[in-house]
Amino acid sequence: MPIVAKTHDDLVAAVLRFTRKISPHPADQLIVTFDGWEGAGKTCTARKIARSLELPYLDLDQFLIPDRGTILNHVRYDDLARAIESSSQTVLFSGACMREVLNRIGLNVPILTVYVKRMSAEMWADSHLIYPEGEMTVEEFWATGSFSPLSREMAEYHHEFQPDRTSDICFLRR
Repeated sequence: MPIVAKTHDDLVAAVLRFTRKISPHPADQLIVTFDGWEGAGKTCTARKIARSLELPYLDLDQFLIPDRGTILNHVRYDDLARAIESSSQTVLFSGACMREVLNRIGLNVPILTVYVKRMSAEMWADSHLIYPEGEMTVEEFWATGSFSPLSREMAEYHHEFQPDRTSDICFLRR
C-alpha cells in the first residue's frame, strides 16, 4: 500500500523521506516518477515538487513523437535514456505509463514512484475508467463506448501494473 499524501507539503515531506531512505547520499542518482491517468495533474505536481526541492525535472511529453495518439510506441527512448543518464543527481520525471516506459529503457537506477490521483470531492475522479463497477468485465466495459486509443492504452497499463495500488506514494490531488 502506498503512503498517502493529501497536500503539497505532505508530498514534499514524503518524497524527501523516501529519497533519503533509498539513496542516503544526495549526490547519488535517483529517479522520482509521477504517474497517473491523463489530466490527473502529473506535470503540474512534478514541476511544483521539483521547484520546492530544487531538483531537475523531465516531462515524458518532451520525448514523444507528436500527434500519434498513444504513448508507449511513440517515445524516443534513446533520447530519454540519455537525458536521464546525463544527470548525476535525483531527477523528477512525469508522464503516463511510467513503469512500462522505464522498463523499456532498462536503466539500473533506484526509482521512487508517485501516483497522482485527481480527486473529485472525496472520490477518485478517474476510477470508473479503470475499474468498472458491477458485474461488467473490463473488456465488456471498454466495448460499450468509443474511447480514445490513449485511454485504452492507459487502462491496459493500469490493469497490468496497478500503479495506483503499488506506487510508493499516492498523492490525492484536489
